[in-house]
Amino acid sequence: DVTFSYDSDHPLFDALSMHFEGGKVTAIVGATGSGKTTVLSLLTRLYDAQSGQLTIGGTRIDSLKIRALRSSFSVVAQDIVIFNSSLADNIRYVRPDATDDQVRAAAEAAEIAELMDARGDKPLGPKGSQLSGGQKQRIAIARAFLRESPILLLDEATSALDQKTEDKVKRALNRLAHGKTTLIVAHRLSAITHADWIYVLDAGRVVEQGTHADLLAQEGLYAGMYGAQKQSYG
Repeated sequence: DVTFSYDSDHPLFDALSMHFEGGKVTAIVGATGSGKTTVLSLLTRLYDAQSGQLTIGGTRIDSLKIRALRSSFSVVAQDIVIFNSSLADNIRYVRPDATDDQVRAAAEAAEIAELMDARGDKPLGPKGSQLSGGQKQRIAIARAFLRESPILLLDEATSALDQKTEDKVKRALNRLAHGKTTLIVAHRLSAITHADWIYVLDAGRVVEQGTHADLLAQEGLYAGMYGAQKQSYG
């Protein structure tokens, strides 16, 4: 029953209810402005809801210390902060006390170890200017492996990638999601067909929910979006 608005004249969520099952993959899809990323912002307390409750395992998140709450999450987003230092340092950033072996294991799991070896101590350029989009994504995934948080938030994590790069990043993401509670926010529906449950948001309301197969069978908004995207990707 979450109510939230960025601006009092335009409420976004009015008694919104969603459930993300532990150890499962849940996806949130919908048009731009439907509220997808706002759900993640409320869960991580970048904003607080005006009313309603957000809980993890029955505990209200506003009763937890912000640091403890946020340490439960690993985030892989479309925009990744990359520093002008070595690739290994960029991975270690999320856990400065990590050993070289732990950084290496995270890089291997994210399929970025070869590049780490090739570049050695060379800096990556301002904002990672010497890297491709897929390489930046895999650094973000390596950071998430190193953090070992139980909840994984993927916010448009593959939307800017070409098909070949997306496949490589998806493999790493599937490895990362194993055994975690995973929330995926996506515009590209091909990225979430494997999800255990999918919520379709429209203007801040859940208008459809179910598995990919359920939603195609409903022949509603999701099926229309999926069909249109499939056509445009050829």
